[in-house]
Amino acid sequence: MMEMDGQQSAHGESYAYTSPYWAEFYDMWVEEIIGSAALTKDDDFFFNLLSPFLPNSTRVRGPLRVVDMATGTGRVIRGILQKMNSRAQGELPGDIQKELEIWGIDHSQAMINRAKGLLEDKMKPSTTIVWRTSAAANFVDENPELRNAVDLLIFAAGSIGHLTAHGERRKFLQQVVKALRITNPPQTPRSIAAISILKPDDGLQENCSEQHVAGKEVRFNAEMRKPSRQWPHLEYCKSETMTLKDKGILVNSFDLKIVETATGKLLSQEKYSWSLQVFSQTEWERELSDCGLSISQKVETGSETWYILHLANKKSLV
Repeated sequence: MMEMDGQQSAHGESYAYTSPYWAEFYDMWVEEIIGSAALTKDDDFFFNLLSPFLPNSTRVRGPLRVVDMATGTGRVIRGILQKMNSRAQGELPGDIQKELEIWGIDHSQAMINRAKGLLEDKMKPSTTIVWRTSAAANFVDENPELRNAVDLLIFAAGSIGHLTAHGERRKFLQQVVKALRITNPPQTPRSIAAISILKPDDGLQENCSEQHVAGKEVRFNAEMRKPSRQWPHLEYCKSETMTLKDKGILVNSFDLKIVETATGKLLSQEKYSWSLQVFSQTEWERELSDCGLSISQKVETGSETWYILHLANKKSLV
C-alpha cells in the first residue's frame, strides 16, 4: 500500500524530521518556546485523559491500549508514565501498568530512535511500549492489530496540522474511526481520540495574522544557540524562522548549523523545512462529521485547543 505523507512529498531531503540532529534540537526549541512549566501541565492533562480507563482495564477486552500519534521524541508517553509512577502508588492495583499498552507512532525514524533512548535513560516501565514507523493516513492499515482495539488516541502539539496533502487529514480521521474500540457505556468507558490544534499565536505554528500575505515571507522566532546534550562537544545555531503562506499552507524553514564548540568549526549547515495547514473550524467540523466522529468536549490549554472525539455511531469504517 502506498503511503500518503504530505511532508515527505513536499520537502524531500530538506524535511526537518528526517535529520538525526533535528530530534534533540526539536526538544530544546519546544522548551524554549513553550517553557518547562507548561510542558509539566500538559503531562497532567494527558494523565487525566487516561485515568478514567484505569480502574476499568480488567473489564476491557485485551490490553488497555493507548496510541500516541506523531509521538516525536516520546514526550506524551514519558509524561503519562511519570504521572502513573507518582500518582498511582497505593491507589491502583499493582498490575494496572502491566495491563497498559502504549503505542508510539511516528513517520520519522530519527524521532522514534530518540524517544526510545530517552525512555530507557529515564525509566524502565512495566507498561508495554510498542514503537512503529508509519504515516498517519495509514496507521491502522499498516498495523491491523489496532483495528477496533484502541481506547485512547492522543495527537498532541497541533501535529495534525502537518497533514497537508490533499485528503490526508480526512484519511487519518478514517483511520481513527477504524482504530477506536467499540464499547458499551456505562459498563466500559467510551473510547476517545484527543486531537489538538495549535493556537495561531503559538511559536511552533508561527503566526497566521494579517502580516501573512500570500507569497510573501515573514520572519519569526529569533536566532538561537544551544549546546548539545547528546554530543557535548557540539553546539546548535538556529537562524530566524522564515514563513511563507501559500494557498492555506504555511511553509516554515530555518538554517541550522552544527558547530564544534571548542574550535568554532562549522561541521554542518542545513536548511530544514516543514509545512502546516492553516486551521479552518468549518472544514474541520465537516470532516469529523463525514468520517463518523463527534466532539464530546473542547478544552483550551496554554498553547493548544483540544478536541475530545468519540465515534458518532457503533459502525466502524472498513
